[in-house]
Amino acid sequence: MNAYQVNYKIKSKADSKYILISDIHGNFDERIANYIRDIEDINYVVISGDLLNGNQWENKDKLQQVKRFIDIISENKKVVIGLGNHDLWGLTLDGFHNYRDLETKQVCPLYNDTQEMGVHRFTNFVPSSKSYSYPKQEQQRTIDSILEQYYNCNYKHNNNSEFIEHLLSHNPFHFYHNEVMSLISKDYDLIETGHFHDGWIPTAYLDKHYPTLKDKGVQELIRSQMFDADANSLHVKPKRNLSRGVVYNFKEGYYVLLPNGAIYYYDKAKNLYKPSNANSLDNRLEIDKVPAIVISGSLNTFLKLPIFYPYITTVECTKDEEHSANRLIRKI
Repeated sequence: MNAYQVNYKIKSKADSKYILISDIHGNFDERIANYIRDIEDINYVVISGDLLNGNQWENKDKLQQVKRFIDIISENKKVVIGLGNHDLWGLTLDGFHNYRDLETKQVCPLYNDTQEMGVHRFTNFVPSSKSYSYPKQEQQRTIDSILEQYYNCNYKHNNNSEFIEHLLSHNPFHFYHNEVMSLISKDYDLIETGHFHDGWIPTAYLDKHYPTLKDKGVQELIRSQMFDADANSLHVKPKRNLSRGVVYNFKEGYYVLLPNGAIYYYDKAKNLYKPSNANSLDNRLEIDKVPAIVISGSLNTFLKLPIFYPYITTVECTKDEEHSANRLIRKI
């Protein structure tokens, strides 16, 4: 089995390293757990949702697999877990208790709460499961509901704190909306997401869920780009390795790297999205050296297709001003 590993180096307020994985969907393989355990000089692993599908949280066999998988990783690393849409759909009270029962000194299953670990403070934001409904997840009323839930929560932090403030929330679509981004970027240094399954969502799958829409903002841009078979084959070749699903947040606007590799820039003053390119983003990163604010979780499965591969992100937070990323393929 090959493991696809992306290594980021980003500017932050303290020096630390952690691993991000997501969307395992019950496809546990001890080789992956052993591989993650054996990565040296890393003390934390973040699992950003969809560890299981909702009704599987009551399945004894699946629970044993989850515990074995996490037990291996947590031999030498602390593990932080959040819930995703598939975890939530069909999740019963008993299933939720089983999720919480994963907690040990090394393992912290979060649900709309916070855990401090060394220089990191991890906060999990789990909006209503309705906000993941594919035809509705980018509608304004869904965004309004997410904003209301966030305003009413009692665990907001200030990113000027001594901690590296992480928001662990599964769906990156929500953070591509300017109202959500403007609100949450004041409180957190980094947002870890998942949900995109390596960014390559089959067009045929989307055609079944989305109507044809005109471009009215970044959400419609994402959808219309995904519908375009040619756009889905787009590959960018920047000077640095830029990974899909990441948002780089500048003072006057931000760049969004869409799942298919296309790049858009949002101008805050004009309230306008426009197409951009890797060279433009490269040049801005060279000059301004801003940190990535959203890191899309390393996604492992192609929806319901019979394809599985481990995709692992390591993130090095550093006080220096370097930005770098590289992709490796490891045999495990």
